Amino acid sequence: MTYLNFNLNGAAARGGGSSSRTGRLHVPRGVMPKRIFFKLLFSALAAVLAIHFWRQGGR
Repeated sequence: MTYLNFNLNGAAARGGGSSSRTGRLHVPRGVMPKRIFFKLLFSALAAVLAIHFWRQGGR
């Protein structure tokens, strides 16, 4: 999924500066940050373990 983030509050809102900065786009790299990856990984692992022990009962 891609998105474009227009910087509309660029140098023109600060009273001058280069006009090339006002139309700059933010293009995401497409890499998931480590902390989000590990949160998803550990929550999935916890869910798998919880379901495993729930199904096993008290055996």
